[in-house]
Amino acid sequence: MNDKSIQLPSQLIEGGDLELLLSTQRPVILDTGRTLDEHEQSHIPGSLFIPRHEYWGNPDDGHVPFPGVRTISQWLENLGIHLTTPVILVDSGDSLWASRVAWTLAYLGHQNWAVLNGGMNLWLYEKRPSEKGEMPSPRPLPPGSLEPKIKKHLLINGEGVYNALSQEGVVILDTRSPGEYQGTSIYAERGGHIPHSIHLEWTINIRHQSPVQFRPIHEISHIYQAQGILPSHRIITLCQAGVRAAHTWLALTLAGYRNVTLYDGSWVEWAANSQYPTEVSS
Repeated sequence: MNDKSIQLPSQLIEGGDLELLLSTQRPVILDTGRTLDEHEQSHIPGSLFIPRHEYWGNPDDGHVPFPGVRTISQWLENLGIHLTTPVILVDSGDSLWASRVAWTLAYLGHQNWAVLNGGMNLWLYEKRPSEKGEMPSPRPLPPGSLEPKIKKHLLINGEGVYNALSQEGVVILDTRSPGEYQGTSIYAERGGHIPHSIHLEWTINIRHQSPVQFRPIHEISHIYQAQGILPSHRIITLCQAGVRAAHTWLALTLAGYRNVTLYDGSWVEWAANSQYPTEVSS
């Protein structure tokens, strides 16, 4: 199959649309954010299980969240994924981990991906096809290799955020819980938040119902614009270690925001550097 034969129409796909697509085509489906046991109990037919450590380094274990371009590129090549390969990203349902992989693909210049809205929870709730058993082996590597086209504007480090504090038109968007932002819940060397940052927890992007799924795109756009966060701004998202921030990056991207950057090191990195200012809410 030629990868270019499938061009996904949107970067958020509904279960019905995916089921219809699977009746005629075979995109790569990555089952992410769940455990191997969960995958073996039930997964979309043909999907590949990928553990978190393949694409996200836990900073609590001393790793940088983004493993690096070469490491990620080789991992994707081993899965048979190239820049044109259609990829469907599936997690349990809140899209946290699917969003993290989506950001990773986007940073490498891969654009032909989509997150399954509602993930496996909604897929099973709607009684769509699933199978059990051990994960299949990665498909053979197609001819050629993945040649990244890095989108540098999608990634920023602590120094870049620090320099952005004095720049006009920049919004630093903290997506953590209220306690983390206020400084009452501390999971790093210091508590609190970056001065002048705006707090909107990542959960604002989803409907609080079961099964969980994204809010309609027009609602997401309204929420952020009502807070004065406009598409004309340069937006930097952060959380504890780049996962919740990736969810908000995806939500804003779906809503038409084109200048959204992920602070990958996020609060773990910021709090560890005494030269970076912090403040707490009274």
